[in-house]
Amino acid sequence: MLAVTIPAACTDPVSTGTGHPGWVRLQGATSFEAQGAMRVEDKAIVPSTFAVAVVDSVAGVYILAYRDNGDDTGDLFALRVNERRTGAFVDCGRHQDYPGPEGSTLTIPGTCESHFIKSMRSSGGIFASAGFSRVTSGRVDVTIANGRFVGTVTDFVLEGVSSDSTLSRWRIQSGEFDLPLLTGDEAREMTYCFLSKATGQTCQIQ
Repeated sequence: MLAVTIPAACTDPVSTGTGHPGWVRLQGATSFEAQGAMRVEDKAIVPSTFAVAVVDSVAGVYILAYRDNGDDTGDLFALRVNERRTGAFVDCGRHQDYPGPEGSTLTIPGTCESHFIKSMRSSGGIFASAGFSRVTSGRVDVTIANGRFVGTVTDFVLEGVSSDSTLSRWRIQSGEFDLPLLTGDEAREMTYCFLSKATGQTCQIQ
């Protein structure tokens, strides 16, 4: 069982972004679809299905997509590419290890990383899931990286552990995404409040 501690609340202001809502669709052993924008009611984020892309502090881009299952759980798909640009990002999930002093190892991530968390449930700032998987190979092709983030994923192989500690390996044959691309303060605020929102916590808007 995956368990992670997160803050009970986030006090940074949040922007909902502009333009058409985003969407992500994945087809494979496990299909996944999330579409929509962040919802705000009474100056607070409402946990609900959404999909968005944010530019991170080192100029890469995160895709964050959350699907509310309607039973107090949700599925999360997260993907990061290391540059904000169009073109191909290959060998997703590959790392390069460099030996360091005193037996330490420096691990440098590849051009893209991705994770899938299934049926995560929040309780008192802790969330647990029925399974956590990471992409060990695959490809991302980006066709638009300005204003919106648009592209495809191909042959994602995921490896992970289910809630009963069973090892699993499965494949996403193909996928597409078309997302609003948040930058600057919008991106920072979305990143700070994301886990709180996705796992049922309140991220209060000032």
